Amino acid sequence: MSATIKIERGKKEKLDRFVAYLLIREGIKVTLQEALSLIIGYALENEDEIIRRLKALPPLEEYPAWGKRFFKTHR
Repeated sequence: MSATIKIERGKKEKLDRFVAYLLIREGIKVTLQEALSLIIGYALENEDEIIRRLKALPPLEEYPAWGKRFFKTHR
């Protein structure tokens, strides 16, 4: 099963460079999807660290894309 996700352009570019690095420097040929799946799996295995980092993020209400209007109409 697969899903479509949105990712920041800068993060996508870093992931693309990482996959290219794996091939050029390490001789490991993987798709972006395979690399991302392993990264997500690693994050889930280390959930305490991920939770700590998520808690450090600003609340969604502070993101301009969500805005206060969204939260007033979607509660």
